[in-house]
Amino acid sequence: MKISSTILLILLIINGQALAQPKLIGTNAIGGNGYGTIYKYNAGDSVLSDVLKINGTPNLGPWGLIKIGNYFYGGTTTGGGDGGGVFFKYNFITNESYTLHHFTNVTGKQILGAPFQASNGKLYGATYTGGTYGGGSIFEFDLSSEILTYIYQLNTSSGFGAFPAFMQHSNGKLYITTIQKGANDKGTILELDLISNAIQKIYDFDPSISGSSISTLVEAPNGNLYGLTSTGGANNSGTIFEFDLTTNNLFKRFDFGEQQQHPLASFIKVNSTKLIGSTTSGGTGNCGVLFEFDLTTNTYTKLFDFSQSLGKNPRCALTKHPNGKIYGTTYEGGSNNKGVLFEFDLSSMSYQKKMDFSTSTGINPDMELIYDFAGNLYGLVYSTSDNNEQLFKYNWYSNSYSRILKFNASGGHYFTGGFTLAANGKYYGTTFSGGKHFKGALIEFDYNNNTVNSKFSFNDSTGFNSYSAILHASNNKIYGITNNGGLFGCGSIFEYDYNNGVYTKKHDFTYTDGDQGMPGGMIMEASNGKIYGMRNGGGIYGLGTLYEFDTATDSFVVKLHFNDTLGAEPLGGLVQASNGKLYAGINGGGSSAQGLIIEYDINTDSVIMKKDFNGTGVSAYNGTFIEVAPNKLYALSIIGGQNNEGALYEFDCITNQIAILYSFSAPTGCDPVGSLVYASNGKLYGSTKPAMYIILGDFLSLILLQEHIIIN
Repeated sequence: MKISSTILLILLIINGQALAQPKLIGTNAIGGNGYGTIYKYNAGDSVLSDVLKINGTPNLGPWGLIKIGNYFYGGTTTGGGDGGGVFFKYNFITNESYTLHHFTNVTGKQILGAPFQASNGKLYGATYTGGTYGGGSIFEFDLSSEILTYIYQLNTSSGFGAFPAFMQHSNGKLYITTIQKGANDKGTILELDLISNAIQKIYDFDPSISGSSISTLVEAPNGNLYGLTSTGGANNSGTIFEFDLTTNNLFKRFDFGEQQQHPLASFIKVNSTKLIGSTTSGGTGNCGVLFEFDLTTNTYTKLFDFSQSLGKNPRCALTKHPNGKIYGTTYEGGSNNKGVLFEFDLSSMSYQKKMDFSTSTGINPDMELIYDFAGNLYGLVYSTSDNNEQLFKYNWYSNSYSRILKFNASGGHYFTGGFTLAANGKYYGTTFSGGKHFKGALIEFDYNNNTVNSKFSFNDSTGFNSYSAILHASNNKIYGITNNGGLFGCGSIFEYDYNNGVYTKKHDFTYTDGDQGMPGGMIMEASNGKIYGMRNGGGIYGLGTLYEFDTATDSFVVKLHFNDTLGAEPLGGLVQASNGKLYAGINGGGSSAQGLIIEYDINTDSVIMKKDFNGTGVSAYNGTFIEVAPNKLYALSIIGGQNNEGALYEFDCITNQIAILYSFSAPTGCDPVGSLVYASNGKLYGSTKPAMYIILGDFLSLILLQEHIIIN
């Protein structure tokens, strides 16, 4: 389920004792660097006192980077709000990363190549999948404004799956290859005109001549383009081809065979007439080879045979270092059979293994090396300790190695439920995504130190993706719910003992128990010590359920299957009023499908409709009632009120009457979301959603906090 662009917030009072100026804490689902923020607010202030921007990274890193100034720019294959990857920059001086854009399935996702900086100063790249037709898209990124713009949606005619990277010809135009579709379903060559941003297909790969191309093209002295295919050709082992831009004809110049097979990496140009490349197999020992190709004579020359001990199966393009030598990696081989980093001296034609990758350093390097101002090399390895990828730094001069940027979002991100204060003075909450498995995490926030620590990462088995706030129960343990995964795919109820750090799954939801397809589902503990909650889907009628969970016996019982008459698809939670009964605003159902308010008696298991929202001017959304005076409940409505831009209203449990206390408007903030909090100064606090959804930028400019005084 896609996260709503609405920023959902829950505000919590930090100290229970009476304070002249209460302090509040809240969360922002996105904002900051794109992974959410934690903010503090002192009552009466016009600004937030502190905003902690959560640093997050996807769990699968880039296939290529480009260095511009002090930054590396690149796209990832997963992560972001929709899991389609992000476009980011990494400051290799300060070791800080910043998310610049979230890719989606709608616009295009999954980057498999490095961005390319064209002569106009902008970056150009392609997504491999997603987009309007499912085959990816072409985008432009403006370095000054840091805005990413989609300029073309790949289709079956143009070809699907453009990678690995653009190149710019001396004619000023950019060229890239696709791997699928086109007239022969073997991909195409595309031309991008930087003046008009027009994309033109100039060639359909022909299986009778060559296979699909997965290499960045290079320009020869005669102006023609050269590239590689990993399959096809006379031996189905790949080819070297030349493409004439004047006639749009392609010529096969070399067939790979038994002695050199399946090049996966692109050429690099070591001078105006010589290209260097590698194959993944073939050669002595069938471990791959390094080779040279002469553009003037179309002559292939093998330079080196890889081996089990020196490294085998090179998959990434080579890098020409400022010291004049060639550097690269192999995916396997070496002392630990986990790959090696090597150096090749073109002047002496000598090969030297510089280091062996291992479980301690990371294994199976799978990204072209890139260097910084000091000549340090950077690449990507897989970490066996946490099943993620990490950027590494290698100093060729001192032969020293370190891992620096981890692509795992282990801290968790996308806070949609806020925090709960535990007896140990720490705040706990769940995230919708992030974590080691990119399925969300249970996190701990230390207010005094302003630090966030991940305590548990959700996975398929435990249940994952938590939308709602968690509960600190009277047994001094934390309880929460997940929306997906678990034994039946419908999520779970979990318990976390923060005293010993033990996480336990307590119940697997079935569809009949209730499903959770939308944000909401806050749980509460009633006076009988049992937990109550609602699910907004599933159940007998598919409209959600109200359930009870006994923490003492781990027993789970559905108390109500919503059926329109008693409401449908609840998005908020329950609250226990002074009369001992539970109340909730239900988002749907009722006489006009505008929702209603229900009352549940925990002693008699009876549920009745207390108020139909039809004609009241308000509704229930994703918030939960709060009781300020006995049997007086308060909530926010995202629509309704005098301006139909939302309202704060009161519901009297005894008289069943609704009174609108405040009507929102655009100048002061509209469309209030989440729940209210009653502070020790006798005032209610809440938040409105942003007037416009900006995924980047500072959170302070997006949220307006509005104070409301309740007159009894």
